Amino acid sequence: MNALALQVFPNTLRNTLIENGMLEHEMDRTSNDAISHSALDTVIASVEPNTNSSASNVLACRIFGAADAAERLGISVSTLKRGWPKGVYPAPIRISEHRIGWLESELAQFQNERVAERDARALQKSA
Repeated sequence: MNALALQVFPNTLRNTLIENGMLEHEMDRTSNDAISHSALDTVIASVEPNTNSSASNVLACRIFGAADAAERLGISVSTLKRGWPKGVYPAPIRISEHRIGWLESELAQFQNERVAERDARALQKSA
């Protein structure tokens, strides 16, 4: 099972966790929403990336449409669409012939980088 399968096939993931005894509580076996974080971490860590693919660094994550991605970043959709070709914002991935989306992990990384930049500027001012 690869990382994408963890996202796309949650019932398969649940069954795999049950079969391998990785669910920590009985509640986890019956609730659709209660897979323990440690069990998920264990399964995700066991996924071997395909080193022949640029997608090997992509973990299972949600894909946001333009409106949701822009909302997550606190900008407008038009600002997002103007900025990503210039490298200002994360680039989308092609989902289908007429659809693009933004990876949750890349949006979070972008936000974390902005926070790190802010914190670095604050340290320089205080020094």
